[in-house]
Amino acid sequence: MANVSRVNGFRPVGHLNGSPWNGQVKKYWVPAGDGTAMFVGDIVKLDGTADSDGYASIIQAAAGNTPVGVVVSFEPNPDNLMQNYRVASQNIAGQNAGRWAYVADSPDVIMEVQGNGTGTITSIGSNADMVVSAGSTTTGQSGMELDLSTDANTSTLVFRIMGAVHRPDNDPTIANAKWLVGFNVHQYGSVGVTGTAV
Repeated sequence: MANVSRVNGFRPVGHLNGSPWNGQVKKYWVPAGDGTAMFVGDIVKLDGTADSDGYASIIQAAAGNTPVGVVVSFEPNPDNLMQNYRVASQNIAGQNAGRWAYVADSPDVIMEVQGNGTGTITSIGSNADMVVSAGSTTTGQSGMELDLSTDANTSTLVFRIMGAVHRPDNDPTIANAKWLVGFNVHQYGSVGVTGTAV
C-alpha cells in the first residue's frame, strides 16, 4: 500500500535520552521586516538581532543553514484568532513590530518528517538536508521535507536520519515515508559529525 503524502514539516516527538517530547519551547521574535511567511513545522535560524524585550529574532532557515529549532506555534493574532501561521511582513500590535513564535530549540530533539522521495533502510545513520517549500495557509502547516537526494555521510548536513516511523501506514521502502531525524548541526549544539557510509 502506498504511503499517503502528508507534508507538514518537522514535528517534535522525543529526545535523544529516550524521553517523549514534553512540549518545552522558547519564545522568539519574527520581525515585520521579514518578507517570508512562516508555518508550524518550519525549521528556523537566528537572524542576528532581537526585539525590545530581548527575544531573539528568527527567520525561516534555508537548506544548509545552521538551525536554532522548529516552530511549534505562534502568539495569537488578536485581530484574527483563526490565523494559524505567520503572514509575510506581519506586524501585530503588542508584539514589538513583528510576531512572536514558539520554538522547540533543544539540540537533542527528535522530529518526524516526510521524505521528499524514496529512501532506503541504509539511509539510517547517515545525514541529509531539507527541502524548503511554501506551507499551507489553510492548515498552517509547513511545506518542508527531508531531502533524501542529499543522503550522505557528510558532516555539514543538517539532519541525522535516526530511523523510520513505526506505524502500520508507513513503509520506509517507498516514496513519502516518514522518518525520525535529529539535528546534526545546531546553533546551540553540534557543529556536525560524519554519518555512516551510504
